[in-house]
Amino acid sequence: WKLFCQFFSKADLGPFQFMDRIGLDVVYDIETSYFKNSGYPDDKPPDALKEMVDTGDLGVKSGKGFYNYKTK
Repeated sequence: WKLFCQFFSKADLGPFQFMDRIGLDVVYDIETSYFKNSGYPDDKPPDALKEMVDTGDLGVKSGKGFYNYKTK
């Protein structure tokens, strides 16, 4: 956790841009795996994230995620 906080305090990217770069499908898979292992209801990935993945909004690699990366 400390390393994570240090990274984001010095990074040029915020958490949503960071997730867009990783890929929202990858983020969703990681969160789903964590939820399955913990079994704790609060660890369930947000429905909004699943909707984005299901509609193909995967971040930078698809041109749209939390931010729009498509060129005009």
